[in-house]
Amino acid sequence: GKRGRRPAKIDSKAKLERSRQSARECRARKKLRYQYLEEMVTSREKAIYTLRDELEMV
Repeated sequence: GKRGRRPAKIDSKAKLERSRQSARECRARKKLRYQYLEEMVTSREKAIYTLRDELEMV
């Protein structure tokens, strides 16, 4: 007989729904990543301003 796996007959609607769910999760992860990066930039900018102020005082 043949070796290997038989291709599973997956319901096309279930496959489409899984794909949509995966896309939703991907977009959510992307959004969180950008929010995190924006917070990091804001935090670093505040630190820069604080250090500049300290430097001007000295």
